[in-house]
Amino acid sequence: MLDLVKAYPGPPGDVLEYLELTQDTFLIYPAADSLILLRAQDLSFFRSLSFWEAFPSSFEDRQVIKHITIDAGHKLVAASLGHLVAIWSPSAAREDFWTVHSSVNLPHQVTCLDLKGGILSVGTEKGISVYTLSLQDHLPAWTRKWTSRLCSPAQVTFSPSLTHLATFSPVEKTVRIFSTAMGRQIQNIPHPRPLRKIGWRAPIDSTRDDLILYTVTWDFALRIFLPVLDSPNHLQLHTTLDASSFTSSSQTEEKTTMVFWPDRRMIQHAVARELSKLHDEDSQSKRLKEIEDGAWDLFVRILVDRTMIIRAIANIDRRPPTLLKQF
Repeated sequence: MLDLVKAYPGPPGDVLEYLELTQDTFLIYPAADSLILLRAQDLSFFRSLSFWEAFPSSFEDRQVIKHITIDAGHKLVAASLGHLVAIWSPSAAREDFWTVHSSVNLPHQVTCLDLKGGILSVGTEKGISVYTLSLQDHLPAWTRKWTSRLCSPAQVTFSPSLTHLATFSPVEKTVRIFSTAMGRQIQNIPHPRPLRKIGWRAPIDSTRDDLILYTVTWDFALRIFLPVLDSPNHLQLHTTLDASSFTSSSQTEEKTTMVFWPDRRMIQHAVARELSKLHDEDSQSKRLKEIEDGAWDLFVRILVDRTMIIRAIANIDRRPPTLLKQF
């Protein structure tokens, strides 16, 4: 009888998520028709989640998983293969034991996913749909709440409060904002160039419910949209960081890389941990203290020579946000 001694999973590609549990934190990414789970502490292989566990008919399918999403609150991991969506969860009694939680069979190819707070949004070739989780005969099931026609959306993302849903299509230069509850489109945000990525700013203070949207276009320009004072559900542009904001003009001419925003809560915890280790006040401790006290928003770009450039914007939480600072 053979026992598994060592597993060598392939490296992650463009899709990488993480899930924090009580005992471990996992990095999760797709490989062929499976999801790979690595322990974040030492990058050791934990286990794989095979798509055929949810859909046995996909066992000999040559398609690969392209989209995954995490529901941190409900401890759910969702992935799509073709027109199918599978969802896994760890056992409540044993976090090292994972099972298929539920599944969704759609009529069209899936182009994007988001799952938060027990609400699932799926983008397909024909539009976007929102599903809610319920129990049918004591088994979890997904019920479609609404659908809106849209040409092959590239990304869907719920706001932190789950009240809004943002999406965009590669054929447009517009971010569309929908009401999660009603499915009504409440705003179009035009951009000068096609979009690469969008995301909502995660609040550190759970009592705040501000809608703050980040967008990145194909020229690698980051834009920050904040709500209007007298209309908190309407967003307007407040600042832009283009490629030259991170690099010199000579570096900008080289191949540009994607800009991204680290998880603010992770940064806050990391800064607090480092400050607890520093006893002498120097330039490093002063800068970390400024990040902690000022609640800076950090944005990172990694150049082709592996140089990491970090820009910060302060005072986003100030109302009105008329004192935005970039450095």
